[in-house]
Amino acid sequence: MIIGGKIFYPLLALAAFLTMGLVSPNGWYLLKSVDPGFKIQFPAKPDSSIRILGTNGGELEVKIFSLNTSADENAENLIYSLNYSDLPSKLLNASKEEQGEYFKKLINTMVYNVHGRLMSEQIIDLNGFPGREVKIDFKEGLAVIRLRIYMVNEKLYMLQVITLAQKDFNTSIFRFLNSFGVSSSNPSLPSAPAPNLKPGEK
Repeated sequence: MIIGGKIFYPLLALAAFLTMGLVSPNGWYLLKSVDPGFKIQFPAKPDSSIRILGTNGGELEVKIFSLNTSADENAENLIYSLNYSDLPSKLLNASKEEQGEYFKKLINTMVYNVHGRLMSEQIIDLNGFPGREVKIDFKEGLAVIRLRIYMVNEKLYMLQVITLAQKDFNTSIFRFLNSFGVSSSNPSLPSAPAPNLKPGEK
């Protein structure tokens, strides 16, 4: 979830050019990106936007694909989204400890921004790329925010689903999250469809 910043509309044409979508045989919308190479499925075609954020290192461009289903009372979830941006240069050759510190600060900031409560955090990976899975209590039990965050090559990806608390653990949450895959420039790391939990985690 991105807080603050402004949407920069002229760049939307470029984002549309670099992505393509089609309806999968299972009825969901398959979003594929050429550069960077990734794929993910949404229940329907998502909206796209680009947000420019001011950081200590200058302006940061965040590309956003989101689907708001909150108006549909039969929908299992309220919001689905995928955001991605460049990783800070200091993380390009960072150690696992430095990556872990960055994940921690990022998660704490997200929890603070939504005035939520961290329910759980797991170390995950996407075919060798480091990540975290997080659950945040929103509005004191009204809703749950579930996120998966990955560092892949030079990009930071954030997948998010927001659902009412009584609908938590519905199948569409994991169908969306598990549909994400990346194309790596490293031939030893092929496209990965789903994350792996570290041993001993549930």
